[in-house]
Amino acid sequence: NVPENIIVDVAPVRHGRWEVSTDEWFETDVYTCSKCRESYVLVEGTPKENLWHYCPNCGAQMHEGDFCSHGECMEGKDEK
Repeated sequence: NVPENIIVDVAPVRHGRWEVSTDEWFETDVYTCSKCRESYVLVEGTPKENLWHYCPNCGAQMHEGDFCSHGECMEGKDEK
């Protein structure tokens, strides 16, 4: 039994993926969140290797590559 007077503040889960590009000037990988478009350059490794399962800027849950059972992280993938 759940008491009726419990208040829960719940936000919908956002789903995204890391889009990888290369900075030609510095010759380093740049990882961009598919949801908020914030970009990051990591000193070592990839977001997966650094356990970045969520975007630090918008909180979107990150999925690997083309795998996403929610479809939300694939929206706009072909748009440039």
